[in-house]
Amino acid sequence: MQYLMILLLLIALPSVALSDTVDYSAVVMDINGAAVVRHAGKEKHLDFGDLLYPGDVVKIAKGGSLTVNYLKSGQEEMWKDSAQFSVDETHSVPASPQIRGNRKVILPRKDGTAQSGTLILRGGPSNLILVNGFSNTCTMEERPIFRWDLVSMASRYKVSLYIETEDKPLWQETTSKTEIHYPRSGPPLNLGSSYEWEVDALKGGKVIAVKRSCFYLPATADFPVLMKQISAFEAQLSEHPEDNATRLSFIFFLERNRLHDSALEQYAILRKQHEDSESLKKSQYDLLKIRSSDCNY
Repeated sequence: MQYLMILLLLIALPSVALSDTVDYSAVVMDINGAAVVRHAGKEKHLDFGDLLYPGDVVKIAKGGSLTVNYLKSGQEEMWKDSAQFSVDETHSVPASPQIRGNRKVILPRKDGTAQSGTLILRGGPSNLILVNGFSNTCTMEERPIFRWDLVSMASRYKVSLYIETEDKPLWQETTSKTEIHYPRSGPPLNLGSSYEWEVDALKGGKVIAVKRSCFYLPATADFPVLMKQISAFEAQLSEHPEDNATRLSFIFFLERNRLHDSALEQYAILRKQHEDSESLKKSQYDLLKIRSSDCNY
């Protein structure tokens, strides 16, 4: 009897392991009109960036359209006008009447991290300034523009730039505006390096609010590769600005490489066209939360 139970257990194990490895197989890259998916016995309306799982059944309302990308195969399918299909691992069943082409999409990790290293706490008042970029992000800009929100009662702002964990500023300047350009006369920023910048709001020489932010530049070997891919996406979108599937794929690429500021710019464009999209709203909010958080090396 004991041997029989062991045998039955061994037979059952492969099926358990297989079920553990089954995961989402596709992502919604574009949607117009209404579409619903039946997943695990429940129906929900589909949205931008929603994940689809093997066995899901998708129904598109009359006059609607949907673009789906299968992550494993890269097959991108377009469905429209009252169509219905089931999701498989690499394609839809029945076969899509219109296959857009092959585009390998890799989803970004949503771990909320931006860099790795050591955090410096420079102290200062607890009042924080909201910055508008270059915070917990990678950037391709070697001469960035630092921006932040207006602070009530502040007459001037002091901006300091540090290399990683160094205490002495690489560059420092004071301005009455809420943005400042890193000057061409300043030391060049180095590829593969991490930086910390701090903006102090001043009132009569006294610091009344402060925000410390971090950013980094890609490694020297990665820079030309990233630039080439970014240029390719931008060329496609310049020719077809209405191509939401390409724009969403571009956003996934930017997020995956932690180019968060650039991703936020693309989200803003999509949100203008799809103001009611909860998925886009949440994704945009998640990136804004990363920007507003403290340095996360």
